[in-house]
Amino acid sequence: MSVGAAGWWSRHAAHTIVLAGPMVVIVAIAVGADARAWIRRRGLTPLGAAMTAAVLLSAAASIVHVAVCPEHLREAAIYGVFFAAVASVQLGWAACALLKRWTWLPAVGLAGNLAIVVLWAVTRTVGVPLGPGAGEVESIGVLDIVATACEVGVVVACAVALHQRTHRVSTSRSYSPVSV
Repeated sequence: MSVGAAGWWSRHAAHTIVLAGPMVVIVAIAVGADARAWIRRRGLTPLGAAMTAAVLLSAAASIVHVAVCPEHLREAAIYGVFFAAVASVQLGWAACALLKRWTWLPAVGLAGNLAIVVLWAVTRTVGVPLGPGAGEVESIGVLDIVATACEVGVVVACAVALHQRTHRVSTSRSYSPVSV
């Protein structure tokens, strides 16, 4: 982040959050309602609450990664390409989870986002593993926290979806009627 941008953010962060926060919530609710109507019109079965949360959080993390991609590309091509790839995979996973009902999607979402969270923690504690900044410990910024919170949310939501699916399968097997 440039010095000018950092100065502006330090002076206006609270105002921006107070004004933009409610607008973001309202837009998210409106987009969710439109997405729900779109899904119903197409006759798709609605996602469970956990997978819906995972889809939205993955898309949000992807947006953050797209936003920081140019900054990281200026640092080194390897960093920019990494962030572009992560953003693409997160958005692609969200689209697949929204439109397909593959049973392996929650496990992949959990594992992939957990790997990104672990890498983020390593770069903030041990240092960057590759590239020209190898060994440097990164500072924690607002967008870091937002993206990582979204990714942790995807991990939790996918874990809940996997638990619900496992519980539903084991419950249906254990309570099946026995014919005599």
